[in-house]
Amino acid sequence: MISSTFGESRTDHFHAGVDIAGDKEEVRPMAGGKLLFYQFQSMNPYRPMPGAGNQIWIDHGEGRWSGYYHLSQFRITKRYVERSNVIALSGNTGRSGGPHLHFFLTENYGKTYVNPMIELLPQAAESNAPVVEHLVFITDRGVSRLKPGEDEKNRIRLTKPYPLFLELRDPGLESGSRRSPRIVEWKLESDAGQKAGGSIDFRRLDFTGGALRLNGEQEFESVYSDSFLRLGDPEIANGINRLTVRAVDHAGNESTTVFVIDVKREY
Repeated sequence: MISSTFGESRTDHFHAGVDIAGDKEEVRPMAGGKLLFYQFQSMNPYRPMPGAGNQIWIDHGEGRWSGYYHLSQFRITKRYVERSNVIALSGNTGRSGGPHLHFFLTENYGKTYVNPMIELLPQAAESNAPVVEHLVFITDRGVSRLKPGEDEKNRIRLTKPYPLFLELRDPGLESGSRRSPRIVEWKLESDAGQKAGGSIDFRRLDFTGGALRLNGEQEFESVYSDSFLRLGDPEIANGINRLTVRAVDHAGNESTTVFVIDVKREY
């Protein structure tokens, strides 16, 4: 079971791979290749494990690498491996909240992390669409959550411009899961005629300008505030505004959610 998807918030950084739940499950490489790097506690038992825990990196040629984190046991016996070889067992080493395999796929010699759920892994046969739970404003007084629904008129007072955030999740196969969707599109329309919109596509992370940026453009802070997804900083008009959000998961399930906001602007 995939418990975490690509691009999710990790408080101060993007999740650059996928997490597959399982304890002491056999791990095979995504393709044949040569051992690029590995690190295990037994190499230096007197130092604390890094966040990745026991880890293996494999070079598949042409600048494409794959990585496997939080492993419990090491099974590689030679430098070159085939796709059918068991290279390790999954585990709970390093900074891990439970037994799982963190798998990532990079291109351009580690400079680009690509979404394995697009590039490699098969789609899960599930029909649970993403759930947009709240529209969020983060103010000096804390977090304000607004409910969705055409009949749910949210009256708010704005003393200055605020960015728009969402609280959303993708249940996947588990109703309680809080995975991130693949694509989020939004549009804001006011009765005064103002319009704004945008989209977020969790396709890849590029290391550029000293940081990992979503699709080579957006740094973490412009996409998230902690676990809230940042839509943008649109001009919010006085009066009635309607925010429409379309969210699509990695299996192609989608949902459309509408928020109605009655705004009293005081700036």
